[in-house]
Amino acid sequence: MTLWRSDRIDLIAFSMGGLISRYYLQRLGGLAKTDRFITIATPHHGTLAAYFLPFPGIKQMRPNSLFLIDLNGNLEQMQELVFVSYYSL
Repeated sequence: MTLWRSDRIDLIAFSMGGLISRYYLQRLGGLAKTDRFITIATPHHGTLAAYFLPFPGIKQMRPNSLFLIDLNGNLEQMQELVFVSYYSL
């Protein structure tokens, strides 16, 4: 019996985990290992709620943070995979 195996993954992330996952994909070589990327409630362009807490990771979720400017500066990389983002207003 053979099991189906692949060296590629599907990545699903929620909220800040979506930004961490994008860093993995865009900066740490994860694009070469990933087929699909799905985010749920991820603040890809920041969130005003991040101004309420002073923690470094939270500060990176502020609109126009250097972290988000860097990630969003070359979004064309993400065209290498299926990228779906679920959100609500």
